[in-house]
Amino acid sequence: IEVIWDTIVERVDGDPQEGMKGLRLHNLVTNERKFLAANGLFIFIGFRPNTGVIAGHFDHDVMGYVLTDAAMMSSIPGLFIAGDLRAQLTRQVTTASGDATTAAIAADKYISRFKEMEREGSNEAVREALEASHISGGGYT
Repeated sequence: IEVIWDTIVERVDGDPQEGMKGLRLHNLVTNERKFLAANGLFIFIGFRPNTGVIAGHFDHDVMGYVLTDAAMMSSIPGLFIAGDLRAQLTRQVTTASGDATTAAIAADKYISRFKEMEREGSNEAVREALEASHISGGGYT
């Protein structure tokens, strides 16, 4: 394994029929550009969740990853989290995609439930549902 420091991938070379051939690299310190033959690529960008200005507003683990229920809802009712921000075993594009699907369906159901209660004129029911949907309440799936 060779670590190539201070370098970015400018382009992935190859074609759909024959697959990946290699990478066009650019060293940001020396300005050198070179081709690196390769037939596969795994993208890794780190292990620090980038929650920015909202970081202190929801439940998270010691590493800063957001805690969610099975429907991807955070400790803030109506805030759904998907992908690498979420506390989970793996950090892969496939799990992020699955999380996003679950979160989108759950968010749609969440919003639909409140729209229905509003149509029925039940403001108290809306308030109670918001409280019950909190992650620690275990009420929303």
